[in-house]
Amino acid sequence: MKKIIKNLGLYLFLPLIIAIIFFVLQDWFQDIKIKFLSQKPPYVAVLISKESIDFDIPKDFIGGFFEEETNPVLAKNGKKVELKHFEDFLSEAESSRQLEKLIADKNCLLIICNANSTLTNSNIDLLMSAEKVPIIMPIATDNIIMKKTKSVKHNGILRILPDNQKQAETICQFINAEFRESKNIVIYGDEDNRSYSINLSRIIADRLRKGDKRISIQELIGPSNSIASTISFLKNANVIVYVGVSHHASLLIDQLSLLELDIPLIMTDGCLVASIFSTASQKYEDKCYIASPAILNNENQFISPYKVIGKDTYQILKGIISETFPTRKNVYETIEGMRNEGKKFTCKDNNNREEDIRYYEFNSEGNNVGEYFMYPITEGRLGERYKFPNTKLHNQ
Repeated sequence: MKKIIKNLGLYLFLPLIIAIIFFVLQDWFQDIKIKFLSQKPPYVAVLISKESIDFDIPKDFIGGFFEEETNPVLAKNGKKVELKHFEDFLSEAESSRQLEKLIADKNCLLIICNANSTLTNSNIDLLMSAEKVPIIMPIATDNIIMKKTKSVKHNGILRILPDNQKQAETICQFINAEFRESKNIVIYGDEDNRSYSINLSRIIADRLRKGDKRISIQELIGPSNSIASTISFLKNANVIVYVGVSHHASLLIDQLSLLELDIPLIMTDGCLVASIFSTASQKYEDKCYIASPAILNNENQFISPYKVIGKDTYQILKGIISETFPTRKNVYETIEGMRNEGKKFTCKDNNNREEDIRYYEFNSEGNNVGEYFMYPITEGRLGERYKFPNTKLHNQ
């Protein structure tokens, strides 16, 4: 009888003991597998254009991102993960071609893409139809993108910036606070970035209409359309909101200046570049305001906010990779786990000043839960940040 009980105990506990041993040694097995079976070094692909003639955001972002490269990205086992830049020329066709190669290459652990929402929106369809590749979206803010990933349960994606809903809330709050008596609002979008512009401009318009504001113009401007057809409406406008990127914003500022108008111009984060700060100050001084997803405290940051975002994206990437082994599956599962736990990242400059620390927090859907912030443009740079009551700042 004792022998039967002993054998029964052995049969019951042996699988449990084996499972415990495997659990304890799995990190070691994973390390051995990576060291001896991987032929090429693992890498992260940065699919963002730096060749655009008149779109400075990706250039600023890449400048900040690769400036941090002196601090190497190391996986959990100490293995270095390389960073490789791939040029998409802001082209859907070229971006798709590059993505197909990256998806097929198992050494590509994660893809950081793209320079705007329109391009990201088209690429996300390709990324979701293939093997689930981990993704970081550093610039795109269109709400639709994350709804797509949620529909196919792609949980290995993080968005670095708060989404369009957050930006719309901040802009509308700013208009209602600073231009309380202004009733007639004009909204211009950008033909070259339709996904971003249409999504964000409609959210802004809907929110303003729920109050006491009227939207007298809501149009896309760009290569095939200018403000010429709406000049008669502009005469009665109180505030102009431009939802787009810097090239057409520069043209809009030129036109407002030539018309000698005195209407406050609010620009979205697609215009957060030094060229706009300069143009606005030279031709439309003290009438331009802009939304930023980054809290800027350091004087050097007020000229290039997307350089700051590039630095922060690098530090967030480094934090992700350091917690996992360098395989695509492990990186995906690590990001998925971070989303479930509401992961927070701390980003800082080399000066280590406490006031320059920036915090990022991601929810279960991979969205940054932070806020947007409003700044005036003055003397070729951003001025002091507007502070609204009851606004939660993600650096406090």
